[in-house]
Amino acid sequence: MSSLKDKILNMTPLQVSQLRTSSGVTLEEILRNEAKRLKDCIQKFIDEYYGSYSPSVYSRTFRFQRSLSVDDVVEIDVTQNQMRIYLLFDNNLAYHPSAFRNGQNGYVPVLINYGWQWKNDKIHKEHLSYYNGFNFVEKGIALYEQSNPYHIKISVINNI
Repeated sequence: MSSLKDKILNMTPLQVSQLRTSSGVTLEEILRNEAKRLKDCIQKFIDEYYGSYSPSVYSRTFRFQRSLSVDDVVEIDVTQNQMRIYLLFDNNLAYHPSAFRNGQNGYVPVLINYGWQWKNDKIHKEHLSYYNGFNFVEKGIALYEQSNPYHIKISVINNI
């Protein structure tokens, strides 16, 4: 008698994605819905960051606030027994010109999430010469994991 894992190894990725649970929902539908729910959890903290202070030196574009999305592609790796979908930041909305890097663009999701510091920090004023980070990704994941009925494993990948 073959195990479910053995049966899955002999299926195409499309067949795996269309497997249905006892409630009639496909694995792909579950993954897409859960990715959307994770995106909403992270977005909650991006929005909270925007509400945490009002800049006085510059005007916000709010582009970064609109940059997070769920990828259209579901990857299925039958040999690793995994399905993957990615949350992405739209580069057209996530990169902003930097006032401190000679016109180079800064990748706002990393700067806001993890923080930054100006090398010549004689002013030492938060949001002007340094920022400790808001950790919106980690906060969003923690909120999501408070209710993770499918025990989905989440990995953060920084490709910058």
